[in-house]
Amino acid sequence: MIEFKINKEDINKAQILAENLGELNNSITKGEGNVAGYIGQIKVLEIIPDTKPCLKKPDLYDFDIVFKNVFKIDVKTKRTAMDFVLPYYEASIADYNPNQKCNIYLFTRVNIEKKIGWLIGYISPSEYYKKSHFLKKGELDESNNYVVKADCWNLPYRELYPIEQLIEWRA
Repeated sequence: MIEFKINKEDINKAQILAENLGELNNSITKGEGNVAGYIGQIKVLEIIPDTKPCLKKPDLYDFDIVFKNVFKIDVKTKRTAMDFVLPYYEASIADYNPNQKCNIYLFTRVNIEKKIGWLIGYISPSEYYKKSHFLKKGELDESNNYVVKADCWNLPYRELYPIEQLIEWRA
């Protein structure tokens, strides 16, 4: 896991991108998470070498970033009020997203108020769905006492591959 600082420039850039994007179809938070999502993407691009943003609109549903000109990464960002991350915290993917055309899910967490965040880990979509557990909208996630807002698939962060392994990857 890599901790990072969020600066005012990151927030301003993310706000502009979020305003231009608007509300995505099936958005659980009705667009409220877009700024956090863009902060996650900005930091992935900043921290992981050989990454570039996806610029074609149709691909934005499937992936956000291209890694090493080959791999398509979809960045999944959660907002948090905490200033730490524990291994049993969970990565989540809404159930309406299981067919994204990406090679890698990369999970981040951001606390905009405290200007801190983390690149947590990554995993392939096929392995994610094999290892994760399903939760129905309204169901209590007993690992964190959170009532889920949409049908989703959750996996503890400890089950993800370390970000450092991705950074060190050589073709």
